[in-house]
Amino acid sequence: MILQMKNLTHEEISLFRSLRGRHGRRNSNFCVCEGLRFCRELYTLRSNLIRKAFCLKGMETDLFKGLAFTEISEAELGEISHTVNPQGIVFLVEKPKLLSLNEFRKEDPFLLALDRIRDPGNMGTIIRTARSVSLKNIFISSDCAEPFSEKVIRSAAASQFALNIFSFDDLNNFILDVSQIGYEKIYLTAVAGGVSVFKEEKLFDRSTIVIGNEASGISSFQNGCKVSIPMPGKTESLNAAQAASIILFEAVRRGIL
Repeated sequence: MILQMKNLTHEEISLFRSLRGRHGRRNSNFCVCEGLRFCRELYTLRSNLIRKAFCLKGMETDLFKGLAFTEISEAELGEISHTVNPQGIVFLVEKPKLLSLNEFRKEDPFLLALDRIRDPGNMGTIIRTARSVSLKNIFISSDCAEPFSEKVIRSAAASQFALNIFSFDDLNNFILDVSQIGYEKIYLTAVAGGVSVFKEEKLFDRSTIVIGNEASGISSFQNGCKVSIPMPGKTESLNAAQAASIILFEAVRRGIL
């Protein structure tokens, strides 16, 4: 543990403030990770990405051996924190680059693609679930919630730093491209009307499973097999993150993952 005593600079405060907004995050190479649990996970997974580490004066940081911390006051912590009740530790992190399909190397039994998932909580939960079932890659449309926003990091418990995250602009082109590299069967999640995810034998057989927008579903691509989760209780729909979790753990149940 290395501690430095100094005041925050105006440049540091301005940077953290800019990262609170979508425009600032989009145009920055940095993101923010807060809280002991999430910062510890990031430190374990990708400590090389940590550019600055701040902690509340007197806070114990022995879990982060070799990492230089700057001690700051509660008032200063409030200046850079993005949460209502900050826990005393904040990292400024170099944001991992979103990958393109031509950089895809590590194969999964199937691909998980997210189309316009806008809610940070849903995005983070899906990322965390993908990691928990041992997927190495996740594919997201460019109009999804930002995977390295502070809210998504908290929701994912920093699991995005353990995954390869690929971005695509157009679902139709993405489907054509993945078909050419061997993931030819396309499954589109639907509220109703599709084959049951529990009965479709080839659901995880070199396929691409697309999870659509929370309100309007999958955008424009129609040339796939619709799959749905049986809901005997007659509810209107499931939360997108819940649906993704059920599908992913069905792959675990079958021994695919």
